[in-house]
Amino acid sequence: MHLYEIPDEIERICAREVDPETGEVTEDGWAMLGELEAERAEVALHLAAYLKGELAEAEAIDAEATRLKRRAEIHRNRANGFKSYLARNLDPGVKLEDARSKLSWRKSTAVEIYDTNAVIEAHNAGKIPDDCVETRVTIHVSKKAVKAALESGVDVPTAQVVVRQNLQVT
Repeated sequence: MHLYEIPDEIERICAREVDPETGEVTEDGWAMLGELEAERAEVALHLAAYLKGELAEAEAIDAEATRLKRRAEIHRNRANGFKSYLARNLDPGVKLEDARSKLSWRKSTAVEIYDTNAVIEAHNAGKIPDDCVETRVTIHVSKKAVKAALESGVDVPTAQVVVRQNLQVT
């Protein structure tokens, strides 16, 4: 489906001269677009129309993917509910089997920590070994704060404010 009518020659290049894995236009495709006999402005407007169609298609696919992901989540939740029901209503150790399914039990172990602060206090008091706790530090650079600092005259190493021109297609 196409939102806009564009010349067949441009349509063919845009549709065929792409990498099927990535969707990126090939070098040959760019060269073919550059060799078209139409005016540059005319080709640019046709490509902008094609671009808008591609974005609309991508948004439609995203919407469908979101809808399908939600449906999968509903089925997964339903399956988990049935599994919980079976676990609550079958005696542990009971095995059942037919041609379609097999129900069995497997033992596992898990650590439940009811009060993390109590574990940390016990570690600090030397009552549990050092390898029972981890120290994690995460540092994030705030681009907003760096921009404000740079604009106020502070020298921030390896950072600069860059002015860009961004093409808008509407």
